[in-house]
Amino acid sequence: MLDLTTLSGLAKENYLGDVNEHLNHASPFVAQLEKSTADVDGLEVLLDVELGYNAGFGARGENEDYPTGDPADNIQPRWKLAKLTLRDTVSKEAIKRTETDAVSFERAMNTVTRQLKRAGAHDLARQVFGTSDGVVATCGTTSSSTTVVLATSTSSSIMNWLKPNFVVDLGTSASPTSVASARTITAVDRTNKTITISGAAVTTSSTTKVSIAGSGGSTAYRSRELTGLQTIVGTGNLFGVSTTTYPEFVANADSSGSNRALTATLLQKVRDEQVRAGAPVSEDKLFVTTHGVFRTLAAAEAQKVRYTSGEQSNLQAGVEGIKAGGHTVIADQYCPDNTGFSVETNDDGLRLAVNGNWEFEEENGNIFGRLQGKDVYEVLINRFADLVTTSRNCHTLVTQLTES
Repeated sequence: MLDLTTLSGLAKENYLGDVNEHLNHASPFVAQLEKSTADVDGLEVLLDVELGYNAGFGARGENEDYPTGDPADNIQPRWKLAKLTLRDTVSKEAIKRTETDAVSFERAMNTVTRQLKRAGAHDLARQVFGTSDGVVATCGTTSSSTTVVLATSTSSSIMNWLKPNFVVDLGTSASPTSVASARTITAVDRTNKTITISGAAVTTSSTTKVSIAGSGGSTAYRSRELTGLQTIVGTGNLFGVSTTTYPEFVANADSSGSNRALTATLLQKVRDEQVRAGAPVSEDKLFVTTHGVFRTLAAAEAQKVRYTSGEQSNLQAGVEGIKAGGHTVIADQYCPDNTGFSVETNDDGLRLAVNGNWEFEEENGNIFGRLQGKDVYEVLINRFADLVTTSRNCHTLVTQLTES
């Protein structure tokens, strides 16, 4: 039998690169984000944010005083990265069989990495599009039952985030486990908007939230999950920066009295308003939306004479987008329904700050940790990361879009 240190070396050499490649392209939108260490100092993010304008300018005549005025505010918010963890197990038998059957270890590790990639990509993409607090869904009224009723407003994209075998907590945003903790989802009814959970019956109301077990709420330093797109492309405080003190540190928003189709005209309006708000002018912005909204745009653009195969744009990871209204538009299954995000991904725009690649958690070169009281070894993969932006006015939340 090969010793655990040798097997650990084989696992790191043969499987870790594949896991990193897959998770870096967790969804079409995640694949477009730069994974950067430039904003990271140890396990913390350190940003340089310039707000406002330097007031020291003006026209002067001969022998007149130079312009007076304060320079633009330069602030440096600093906070801890989120720790993202993936876990799976390998049986002791699979390890022991390497004595006579080396292929058994390969099969076991193929299964482990396949599960880590699948679950990890799903949760990473969910967090990127999320609300930063671990909340996946809001409940409706459940009266002492293991079939938990979700709010009638629960969208299809949120239902897509919930999967059988996921472990969840139920509680309030401030106290995520106040109703139930570590319950396994045994069934998801997307039509009736319910989930069935293991354990004792629960009672819920409209203040009850469903969150991934252990991921809800905050630590002493930050929320446990990534700072999500719905938080960044918003108007609330961000990265510890008060929007009351710095009212210009907000994203843009475009809404309507009712749902409307996504068109090239609307996209151009969004881009123009960003420039008016002080955002830098760049090449095509990235606009991410749902598949239904994307289909509406694609159908409209296909009717135009100018729409040819040349109007499509190939992005990272083979993602195809449509060029329209100063944007490249892509679809992502994790985007909230009837919604789109216009984002800048260059320079000071949106990126994923990371301390490095996904890495096996190990001790003395060994990645296999024996679970006490069980005949299995656990495997953990970690990465420290957060979603960041320096120029928040580069981004716009567009709501009330028609799905087809």
